[in-house]
Amino acid sequence: MVRNSLDLRLRVFLLTLEPALQLARALSLSLDDVEDAVRQTYVRVHRDRGLSLEQVARRVGASRRTIATVSSQSQASQAPLEHSRRIGLRRELIRLLSREPGIEIERAITELRAKSDVFHAELEVLVDEGAIESREGRLELTRAWSSFEGGNEAERLDSLRHFLRTVGETVRRRFFTHASDDEAFARVLTFSADPRALATLRGSAYELLCREAVAADEASKTAEDAVEASVAFCVTKLD
Repeated sequence: MVRNSLDLRLRVFLLTLEPALQLARALSLSLDDVEDAVRQTYVRVHRDRGLSLEQVARRVGASRRTIATVSSQSQASQAPLEHSRRIGLRRELIRLLSREPGIEIERAITELRAKSDVFHAELEVLVDEGAIESREGRLELTRAWSSFEGGNEAERLDSLRHFLRTVGETVRRRFFTHASDDEAFARVLTFSADPRALATLRGSAYELLCREAVAADEASKTAEDAVEASVAFCVTKLD
């Protein structure tokens, strides 16, 4: 039976927060900075879902004036992450086209809940890169696989957001839904290995994962019950 008590929700949240707070400690962030960041981000994620200031205020138990102030602070503090969010929009557009090839541009904008000017700017990047073709107001993918791995800060931040979003959704499903292992699977293997063996394991496992993911994605185009899925792959040397 799925339990959803306030006590359990808080315990799960605190556990997921521990790694972030360990990182905050390692980066020597002050408690004030951490509290401000959490407050602003919490308001922003509600606003990103399309909620008005009044709706957010009711949801989080604060006054509209407080939420308006925090929302304004969030816009300023989140500005450095704007480029990484734009890269995330490119990722979402490619996934949308994989599901719905030939989609009209205006419908794609609506589906992704994107600002028109931002959408067209990022679409232009993907067209210039040869990842997407635009013909008579409809969009098509030109290749089966697009990599978002990169060395610049915005690309790395987008990859981090994508990775952690998958982890967060896995936690939610495993604790608060009836999800099976096929729908939300999570395991951690801790072991000893010399650096060469670890590198070999990482390379072979990731290559297999990519190959099978591409095959599954291709097969999904003819499946009536296909669903969106995401796999977060992580190999880490422990201190």
